[in-house]
Amino acid sequence: GNVKKGVGAVPNEKVRCIWLDIPYSEADAYGAWLADTYGAIICNSTWGEGHHYTPIDTSSPDSMLYGIAKRSLADASMIRDSRSTVDQFLEDVKYMVKHYKADCVIYPGHKGHKDMYASVGFLRDVCRELGVPLLALTTDVTDPTWKGLDEVKRATAEFFEAQGWEPINQ
Repeated sequence: GNVKKGVGAVPNEKVRCIWLDIPYSEADAYGAWLADTYGAIICNSTWGEGHHYTPIDTSSPDSMLYGIAKRSLADASMIRDSRSTVDQFLEDVKYMVKHYKADCVIYPGHKGHKDMYASVGFLRDVCRELGVPLLALTTDVTDPTWKGLDEVKRATAEFFEAQGWEPINQ
C-alpha cells in the first residue's frame, strides 16, 4: 500500500545510498542514524541486488542441483564481485545506481576484502561518470571497535555535508 501511495521507508527521504560490500558490524545503528540525521536510506546493496541471479531450471533434480551450485559458486554477491572481472562489478554498480535512483555510493571496504579494494579507483571513475559521489571507507564486518560507529558517522557526515546534504534535525 505504501508503494502505491509513494510513501518510502523514511518519511523525509532526502538521500538514496547504494551500499557496496557486506554489511557493517553496526549496520542497524548506522542505518537508523542515517535516516534520523539526514533522511538518508540505503536503497540497495550488493547483498540485496538479485538482478544477476541465473534462473534455476526446475525440470529435473539434476538441473536444480546444478542451478543451486552455479548460484552458490558464481552468482552470490561477494563471490560475483570478487571473483569476476572489475567490468562485471562496475556494470552491477551502474545498474543499481540507475535502477534505484541513487544519490551516492558508499563503499564500506571491509578490511578483509583487499581484493575488492583494488577496484576502488575504477569505482570512483564510474561514479564520476554517473554523476554520483563515492564515499570509500575501511570498516570491519565483525569488529565494531576496529573502526567504531562514531568514526563512520563522522566520515559520513563530512561526506554528506560536502555534497550539501545538511542534517534534517539541527
